[in-house]
Amino acid sequence: MMCDFARAMVSCVSNSGLDRETIQQVELLSCHLVQLLFVLCPDLVAESHGFLAACAAVTLSCKIASVPMELKNLLREGMSESDVLADIFRLQLVLMRILQFDLSRGGEEVLDQVKDICRGMAETDLSPHISRIDERARALAVMAHMGFAPLVVPSRAVALACVAIAARRFSHALPSPVIDGIIEATPQDRVNVHT
Repeated sequence: MMCDFARAMVSCVSNSGLDRETIQQVELLSCHLVQLLFVLCPDLVAESHGFLAACAAVTLSCKIASVPMELKNLLREGMSESDVLADIFRLQLVLMRILQFDLSRGGEEVLDQVKDICRGMAETDLSPHISRIDERARALAVMAHMGFAPLVVPSRAVALACVAIAARRFSHALPSPVIDGIIEATPQDRVNVHT
């Protein structure tokens, strides 16, 4: 539900003429931050009724991505900035502490990894479909970040899985760069290859 709030808020921001990739990065990062709050601070989220948690995630995501945004555009009718500003700043501070004040740890890195993996597939049989695979994998990565994937596995594993799913639409056999990447991203104690 909070991710739905965040997506709706990002759509308000997207009306400001930003390119699709920037909007996608803000949406992905917002949902990632919302999930962090939901999993690591459930009492705080319940106290804020989810809506303010989504506001905090979206406003922080916009700051990280250098996207202009006004808080008043996100608030519900009847809410004033002065009423909620302290709560939003408190939630943003909690998020910053969770991220250990390292703003490069946002979810947008998975989109860059998807792009890199697709570039590595340029010499495979799927090369005519790379742009469509990249587009589909990026959409899947955004959806994965609206769930718990980034909290459970490294972003590289999320990117590889999204590319693998997108590539399966065009071929039954996965290209070796994807298979090699999956093996490298999997902890050695979990690799079980039968010969």
